Amino acid sequence: MQNRKAFRIILAAACLIFAVVKAYDIISRDFEWIDVFFLGAFLFFGAMYLMVYLKEKKKK
Repeated sequence: MQNRKAFRIILAAACLIFAVVKAYDIISRDFEWIDVFFLGAFLFFGAMYLMVYLKEKKKK
């Protein structure tokens, strides 16, 4: 897989969208610890993919 730019953008967007959906679920209803864990995980992975993409973009 040579061009990973589109792949990283899609993964970052998907992770951040899932984080927003999970945050809405937490706000709108009673939540458990697993909901908070998934929110943190989605935010972490979304931020990491975004940082890797921006670092790669800056290199070129």
